[in-house]
Amino acid sequence: MWVDSIQRSRVLDEAIEFSPLLKSFTDSTIAAQFKSVATRYPSRMAVVDRRSRLTYQELDQKSDQLANLINDHYGILPRPVALLLPQGAPAVVAILGILKARMFYVPVSCAAKEVWLNGVFNEVRPAVVLTDEDNLELARAVSPAGITALDLGTMDSSASKSVPPLTTGLPEDIAYIFFTSGTTGEPKGVFDTHRNVLHNILRYTNTLAIRPSDRISLIQPPAFSGTVSSLFSALLNGARIYPVDLERESMGTLAAWLREQAVTIYHSVPSIFRNIAVGSQKFPSIRIVRLEGDRGSKRDLERFLCHFSDGSVIVNGLGTTETGLVSQFFMDRKTELVGETLPVGYPSTGTQVQIIDKNGSELPPGRIGEIAVTSRYLSAGYWRRSDLTKVSFQTIPEDEGLRRYRTGDLGRVAEDGLLEHWGRVDSKIRFRGQWIVPAIIEGALVSCPAVDEAAVTVRGDIGNERLIAYVKYKN
Repeated sequence: MWVDSIQRSRVLDEAIEFSPLLKSFTDSTIAAQFKSVATRYPSRMAVVDRRSRLTYQELDQKSDQLANLINDHYGILPRPVALLLPQGAPAVVAILGILKARMFYVPVSCAAKEVWLNGVFNEVRPAVVLTDEDNLELARAVSPAGITALDLGTMDSSASKSVPPLTTGLPEDIAYIFFTSGTTGEPKGVFDTHRNVLHNILRYTNTLAIRPSDRISLIQPPAFSGTVSSLFSALLNGARIYPVDLERESMGTLAAWLREQAVTIYHSVPSIFRNIAVGSQKFPSIRIVRLEGDRGSKRDLERFLCHFSDGSVIVNGLGTTETGLVSQFFMDRKTELVGETLPVGYPSTGTQVQIIDKNGSELPPGRIGEIAVTSRYLSAGYWRRSDLTKVSFQTIPEDEGLRRYRTGDLGRVAEDGLLEHWGRVDSKIRFRGQWIVPAIIEGALVSCPAVDEAAVTVRGDIGNERLIAYVKYKN
């Protein structure tokens, strides 16, 4: 099924004041769009974390300053700049500064193993590694010879605050590289363009009706690609972003922070959501709970109904680093679910979703197979891996602008196009001569009144395998 229009749910209030973004929004760069918003809302608060608060004007000036420092020392030609920082206002400044310098950012986890970080840095050969005092020693240890690690806390305050040469940027410029290990353990860099990122922000803005009054959480670390949509959905709409360093937070303090700051849009993977929606916790200001990154269950909807206000909405979605937003499913108190797994919804604008077999042939509705996504806005490919890019991103002969990406995720669609996510293709288990999907069994177990979560696997030697289920009971 091809969906040309943005999927909007009946559960979003159509009476709110909201102006959707137009397609022309994508004919620009992230830096240029941010500069426009900062000019429009200079005194509006942009970033709030535990340690600092920055208005749009302050964020604009600090990132201009960093951009000029980068250009002065490392030139203006597009180059990768590594980011080894925890989540917080300094990371937001660094990302914008890199983009304003017409460079592209490469965020890596401060908790990653040194050998993995060294492999990534040798792969991209960054112009510089931006870090902080806590991670400076690590940055120096993993940086190849000749590459400087710069502590942002010691940045020269006298550096120029003049506006960097934004006009030299193009929508097709690279915006970032996100490295994942995939199933092989080898670092694999997914890179993308400003145009594609802006198109993804357009989709989130228009489906969630994001506006300047919103306050959006930023919970995962910068190296997690899901942060892109939250960060720029806020900063390119004049809203506030609330970065949280989970290394310094408990689930209890995170929940309290969300309430204290009156966050209106919450985004995380389901596992984090499950740890804040507990006990007597209530979140009266949150109007949208957005879950992505793993399978959601009917129990998650029950948690939402218990802990969030009557007028709020929970949105379960599917997205990957290679595709951006694929689909969304909106739920409220009137939603009736069939089954124990939350659907991931209907395709986003400009996206076609198919379920295919191992040969790439489309399967009919109701059959489980691999999820394939066709769009004009897929990732540009894998950094310096043209061979892997060619295999993973297939061109469409009838339209050279379209490409198809095989996600490696299992799913099935209903007759009306509603998509369900059933885990990874490589999570299928060969058991006594048959392939089974653990998620289906796990869903059946969770349907039992006493069971909160379940995981299924195979144990034992060949010929003596046993199917084992691990369950967590409700409190």
